[in-house]
Amino acid sequence: MKAKAINEEHLKVYSFGDQDLAIHVCDRPTGGNVGVSLLVGDLSELQVELEARHVPFDGPKEIHAGFRGLKLVDPDGNKVNLFQDRVHSTRSEP
Repeated sequence: MKAKAINEEHLKVYSFGDQDLAIHVCDRPTGGNVGVSLLVGDLSELQVELEARHVPFDGPKEIHAGFRGLKLVDPDGNKVNLFQDRVHSTRSEP
């Protein structure tokens, strides 16, 4: 999977070979929590795994610039966004 290059005010996506790094720029601190966004290859498969493990999450839904994703909080309270370019998505919106 190769992400499209994105350079918007609050989202930057950089590609390094077959790996992509997405950085969401925040205007304000997140209350002491760390936030991370990760591009995933198969969001639908990941959703099934999270459901099987009873991990609470919000989504899937359109997150930003044509990306579909899930939002969750890890056991330490850190915010985690897992998203996939809509072109590669296999599950449709409800």
